[in-house]
Amino acid sequence: MTKQKNGRAKAASNRFTGSIKRKLFFQIVAILLITAALILFINSRLLTQVYYWREMDNLQQVARSISKMDQTDDTFREQLSNLVSEYNVTAEIIDASGRVIWATIYDPYYYSSGIPLLNSDVLLQFKHSLPTLERDEQKDGSYFEVREGRSHDIQYLVYGLPTESGQTVEVFAQKNVIESNAILANNLFGAITVIILLSAIILIAWFANKFTRPLIAMNQVTRGMAQMDFSRKCAVKGKDELSELARSINVLSDSLDTTLKDLQEKNKRLEADIEKERRTEQIRKEFISNVSHELKTPIAIIQGYAEGLQLGVAQEPEQTAEYCGVIMEETRRMNRMVMELLELSRYEAGAYQLHEELFSIHALVDEFLAARRLLFAENGITVETEIPEWYDGFGDTEKLTTVLNNYVMNAVAHAAGAKRIVIDCIQPTENRYRLRVFNTGEPIAQDELDKIWISFHRADKSRKRGAEQRYGLGLSIVRALQERYGCAYGCENRADGVQFWFEMKRAGGAGQETDASGQAALPEHSD
Repeated sequence: MTKQKNGRAKAASNRFTGSIKRKLFFQIVAILLITAALILFINSRLLTQVYYWREMDNLQQVARSISKMDQTDDTFREQLSNLVSEYNVTAEIIDASGRVIWATIYDPYYYSSGIPLLNSDVLLQFKHSLPTLERDEQKDGSYFEVREGRSHDIQYLVYGLPTESGQTVEVFAQKNVIESNAILANNLFGAITVIILLSAIILIAWFANKFTRPLIAMNQVTRGMAQMDFSRKCAVKGKDELSELARSINVLSDSLDTTLKDLQEKNKRLEADIEKERRTEQIRKEFISNVSHELKTPIAIIQGYAEGLQLGVAQEPEQTAEYCGVIMEETRRMNRMVMELLELSRYEAGAYQLHEELFSIHALVDEFLAARRLLFAENGITVETEIPEWYDGFGDTEKLTTVLNNYVMNAVAHAAGAKRIVIDCIQPTENRYRLRVFNTGEPIAQDELDKIWISFHRADKSRKRGAEQRYGLGLSIVRALQERYGCAYGCENRADGVQFWFEMKRAGGAGQETDASGQAALPEHSD
């Protein structure tokens, strides 16, 4: 299931990666291509015309400059040569009779001034007599013409400007050169545009990858968040909006992670509380059932014998005394059970204050066993002890004796086979002693080991009314006392019997000065 989720997340991430990166790349490239195509289209349509406009403006400027020059000045030739060289044109000055009086030929440093033109070869060098193909008259009397050269594959763009002295200044530029320059510029511009466009596409691909990388990372992080994975974080670089978004996603991830963990913890506690409530309700029901069962028999006996007395069944004094004795014995049984229930209730409610003091564990056990030698002898039980005399405990001796008594009475009731009870003491930790009570006999079923600490629970499921007067409350009292005392307790099966144990504080150990709820280790069992 996890692999499928990871696969879906990876596929979705790949779709996202391809989608946004492709979209950004192709959209920018499309805009760039459209812009480049529009520029090339406009350039192809207008560049030649722009060259014509610029050349026409140059011709006008040269003509006006020549018309303002003083032809009698000694520097006129030099000025004229410099001017036409600067603009790369040819100029001719024609008088009113149509004779060329000044001209710049192909060699700009060769001039003719005021010399009759008798040589036909010389005449061929001037352009004023070339055939006109187009003419455009201006309002000020000037004109633009297109003239065909003597070589028919050449044309000239001519600007003529009449002067106040009756002369006409004509300036020539080769039209073919203008068109060639325009085509060359157009082709060069197109080539440069294509090169720049290709370079720009490479840069766009790099930029699209760089720009979308943090977005893709954010998408992967947010998809992980959707899968309840908050381990990944967005890289935060810079102070722009993307960095702020990455920072916000990280804050959101941490907040969701904290909230989710808090909810999970609360959910676990809620489940534990529900389970505890369920178990408490189950225990309550079992408790009521068990109490009812335990009280039903003595009440029935008391009722039966009381009715017998009321009806006069017992006529003789001996019979009457017997009936009254049975009633009194059952009453004492009921009273003993009620007192044990009240005692258990006090321990579980924490209404009992422990009175801790130093004591000798060896002496405590010896004193306890000495008072019960007759009980062991009547039941044919052999008791052995293995407790070092230097083991000194710290605790409430009265309640520890209660725990020991419940264990020993339980061992007496279940001793079988060799009918042997062994009481010893070990030191499992630096601050604790563990007193163990072992009896030979049948082991306790594994699924019953945790249930024997519940009130009225009996592993053998039999409710015999024997002389030991057991109601299944002894181990519940042990549990309540040990939890109140803050020490562990437990039970485990051995090869030839069962061993119960409980821990107590070691004299001089850590935590001796703490209160009864203390810093001790939690018990191994609880209700």
